[in-house]
Amino acid sequence: MGDIFSSPIFFSTSDDQDIAESFLGDKEALGQGEINVLYTIDKITPYSGAHLSEIMDNRENEFLFLPDIKFIIKEKEFNEEGSTLNVTMSQLHISKNNFFDQLNRLIKQAVFAGDFTKK
Repeated sequence: MGDIFSSPIFFSTSDDQDIAESFLGDKEALGQGEINVLYTIDKITPYSGAHLSEIMDNRENEFLFLPDIKFIIKEKEFNEEGSTLNVTMSQLHISKNNFFDQLNRLIKQAVFAGDFTKK
């Protein structure tokens, strides 16, 4: 334990256990050596992403983490019956300034990645 996890892309989560589990793959359809991973995040700091259900008609109670938000892994437990690795982690602190710097970088990447010259 104590390993650091981060996702290079947006990381979508739900605070509804049933909804989160609905995104797990069918264990019968998993290939050789494949497993499901279910994350439980027991601590979220204010500057890490957005509750989409607050800004959209979203019934999944979705919280979207920005890319590269870091988490510390506190516990891992493999459920053999469900072929699922349960990972419990806490988000590491991110300051308000770092959050807005990261958000500005993402916006710039999105703007410069698009081709706005087409009519």
